[in-house]
Parts: sequence; structure tokens; C-alpha cells
Amino acid sequence: MQLLFSGQCFQQDSLTSIVRCLDVLWIMPAFAIVCFGVAVLALVRCVPKNAQRFEMSFKRSKGFWLGMTGGAVLLTLFGIFPGSPFSFLFPVIGVIMAAVYLADVEPEVRG
Repeated sequence: MQLLFSGQCFQQDSLTSIVRCLDVLWIMPAFAIVCFGVAVLALVRCVPKNAQRFEMSFKRSKGFWLGMTGGAVLLTLFGIFPGSPFSFLFPVIGVIMAAVYLADVEPEVRG
């Protein structure tokens, strides 16, 4: 990753190193965009739920899950822009937060 942004990527003679550097240019933002889509899906599915359904199914409050899924959207949004030191870590954390809601909480509060 450091080679790509320091300009050394395109100064090397090997064609495979240039192709490898170009892969980084589109793979990481594409991964972050997919993670962003999952996080937005979790937020959109959380908003219309009735707050009482969360407590009836012994889950945390609706406000907590709105904060978690909203935070997941923000974290994945930070990963879309390459070059930041956490451009891979933030989307992974965000998609895990959204996946916990989608896999555990959302089926219990569906109604």
C-alpha cells in the first residue's frame, strides 16, 4: 500500500508489480462499497421497527441498534476513500456491526 501512494509503484519495471498496484486501486474501494451497502441495509431495516419489539425479544433498545447501525454506516463510509491508514479496518468493523444486527436482532424483532 505504501508503494502505491509514494509513487514507487509505477517506477518499477515489472508488469506484475504494476498490475498488483492497480488491483489495490479498485479492490479496496469496491470492498468498502459492498460493506457500505450492507451497513445501509441494516440501518434501513432497523428504522421502521417498533421499539417495543426489541424489549419483548430481550434485545437491547432500538436507540442502541440505531446507533450501532448508524455508526457502521459511518465507519464503512470512511473506508471508501483510499489512502487513509484505516481504509481496510473500518469497513470490516462496520460490516461486522451491521451483520450482528442482521443475523441476530432483526429476525427476532421482525413483525
